[in-house]
Amino acid sequence: MKILLRIVPVLLSCAAALVIMCGENIYNLSEDLTYREVFEMGKKYFLKRDYRRAKVLFDRVARLGIIADFSDSAQFLLAESNYNLRDYLIAENEYERVLPGSMLRPKAMYMIGMCYYKLSFPTELDQKYTSEAIKAFENFYFSAYSQFDQQLSQDAVNKLVELHGKLAEKDLDTGILYKKEGSYNSAIIYLDYAMFNYNQYGTVSIVPRALYEMGECYAKLKQYSEAEEKYQALIDNFKQHPYAEKAREKLAKIKTEIAKTDTTFFK
Repeated sequence: MKILLRIVPVLLSCAAALVIMCGENIYNLSEDLTYREVFEMGKKYFLKRDYRRAKVLFDRVARLGIIADFSDSAQFLLAESNYNLRDYLIAENEYERVLPGSMLRPKAMYMIGMCYYKLSFPTELDQKYTSEAIKAFENFYFSAYSQFDQQLSQDAVNKLVELHGKLAEKDLDTGILYKKEGSYNSAIIYLDYAMFNYNQYGTVSIVPRALYEMGECYAKLKQYSEAEEKYQALIDNFKQHPYAEKAREKLAKIKTEIAKTDTTFFK
């Protein structure tokens, strides 16, 4: 045991020295190395998933502003290294630096969207990055660059559907919260947003619930015609949805209330 206790500190010291030596190899490179050699060294670390060392080397090549056949690749791999390290805001900035004329520009534009996508919080939290992701994916999808990679283009559309759905769900939750608080007019505004503001890419999953909640809000406000309209739209367009059955029950009550209103009017 005593021998082991003596050996362990020695081994730890050796390991620390090795780390320092490796650090010196990266941060204090020989001036005899060409930019190509530095770039290739970075690629080796990148393939080993040692992204921290890789990005130091790619950064050295990219920041010099040299014109070479590997310059764009160095910039792109610098961004990729930061992305793989989950430094998404830094990665976004590096992807932006990929030149417009580069063959890597389409992928870089798509990855800008992915950076914000990764930063997007759950629906109950702030959706700033969700909106930024939508903007970035739309910039890619509606640009000429999307034509160069159909797979990325389709994935961008899929992400847009998902992200629009997320914002719609956020507004749906907000609308339901206002309804619970008795702020029915505010609830209706958010429920309307949920249905129509984010429906560009076919986001319909929240529509049945939104229609049902709007119907209840209008009923609470005694605006029975509007309530009937929402319930009927739910029944007509989503016949098999669980909320359609609830809407039928509510609609029967609404028609009774409308009949009472009409009778009172004629009296």
